[in-house]
Amino acid sequence: MEEAAPTAGSPDVDIIRSRIGELTDLLRICKDVDPEAHPDSEKLVSQCAFDLEGRVEQILAQSSVAASFGPEDSSAFLEQLKEELNAVEVEKIKISDQIELLTKSVMSDSETLERDLEWLKWSLDHTELLGLEKITTGRCVDCFYRENQLSSTSGDACHKFEILDLQSQIEKKNKILKSLQSLDCEFKRYDIIEQIEDTLSGIKVIEFDQNIIRLSLKTYVPKFEGNQQKVEDAIETSEVNHEVLIEVVDTNLEIESVEIFPNDVYIADIVDAAKSFRQSFSQLTVPQTSLEWFIRKVMERIIISTLRRSVVKTANKLRYSVEYMERDNTITAHFLGGIDAILKASQGWPLCDSPLELISLKCSENSAKRVPLSVLRKVEEAMRSLEAQKRVKLLAFLNSIEAMLSEH
Repeated sequence: MEEAAPTAGSPDVDIIRSRIGELTDLLRICKDVDPEAHPDSEKLVSQCAFDLEGRVEQILAQSSVAASFGPEDSSAFLEQLKEELNAVEVEKIKISDQIELLTKSVMSDSETLERDLEWLKWSLDHTELLGLEKITTGRCVDCFYRENQLSSTSGDACHKFEILDLQSQIEKKNKILKSLQSLDCEFKRYDIIEQIEDTLSGIKVIEFDQNIIRLSLKTYVPKFEGNQQKVEDAIETSEVNHEVLIEVVDTNLEIESVEIFPNDVYIADIVDAAKSFRQSFSQLTVPQTSLEWFIRKVMERIIISTLRRSVVKTANKLRYSVEYMERDNTITAHFLGGIDAILKASQGWPLCDSPLELISLKCSENSAKRVPLSVLRKVEEAMRSLEAQKRVKLLAFLNSIEAMLSEH
């Protein structure tokens, strides 16, 4: 006896439609889930705080013992701390790479799951239409739109196979959904760890009210070695303190505007870059990435700016009148005789051994003696062809320029 095809309202169809609806709802919840609302967040915070407290106590204990060390023991202790810090930085980079890979995987799986659910819905509707047409006409249209009509027995077999296939796909999507939920929990764990590490790196959240974030930045400025720029105790302290007021877009922490106090560091270009960074990579990274990138770049700018002002300050105390313009990264040196040299500081200078570039030489408005333009251009060409190593140190470069000017 011929078996009837499943129709709208039959138990099998209703079960499949119900399970598809559950998967769709779960996928939507995963997209809209609030990271702070995860039930394991508080537990993760407590565990990370406990681990952090233990590490701080260990460091304090080591510090109290280190007070009695001799010079050699102190150097060994500092070297050990540096190695531990480097290990932490390497681990942070690995975690960031893992997060990005997991994010791409989650996005790809989510899109695949969403497409497959849409296809399942369409297939189910198509199956129901085939069943209805068989009842009214006694015929069954082939499920893959073949031109030849099949017998009612073949149509029933097609329906059974399609239902089994749908059930198999639903089981696979359930496994994918569980994997996505597990990854979401892992993301929250990494996020909490990074928040604590940021606190240990000199960043402290003073205020977080709706769309306003106020941060306290404690930036550690490195000291120069003897073979680098000449800096006479120019840096009074090894750390510089700033406050940063950041206005963000609600929910996604996208940067809207920024103020820094004291306003002694130019960061407008970093703000613009952060906005561009957000627009380019918002689909590939977690929401906090652009904000973390921005803070890291601001701290790097603070270090470079502090060191440059220190080098210029030293040059002023020796024999030259030198000014540093941070907005365009230029250094203007005023020589005797009314000649001004404008230098361009390359990225990373003076922290790295990147050379300075002579942009132009010109006579100042108050110059008593006008130097021929041809002479200035000749000196410019000679200084630009000077080997890079001789253009790294500011004082040495200024001495070379002055010496060539005196020859003419």
